[in-house]
Amino acid sequence: MPVTILTALDSERQAGTVKGPLHGISFTLKDNITTTDNMETTAGSYAILGNIVPRDAHVLSRLRAAGGKRVWQSCSERMGRHEILQLF
Repeated sequence: MPVTILTALDSERQAGTVKGPLHGISFTLKDNITTTDNMETTAGSYAILGNIVPRDAHVLSRLRAAGGKRVWQSCSERMGRHEILQLF
């Protein structure tokens, strides 16, 4: 559970153990940013469901190195596209 993990990180911070400037800060990651976690990177498409990536995206690596904790993943429009309605 994310709450349990974050509570443990808060306890570490209070005890003086700080692993970086974002230690104990939770963040949500959009699902078109690659991650090697259990949550799959699909970019909102079934076409790449089950895709195994070799490493985390650079931005995610930096957030983790700073002590941030990913607790959730948000959904994207299919392949990151936003449908535009043509009015003319």
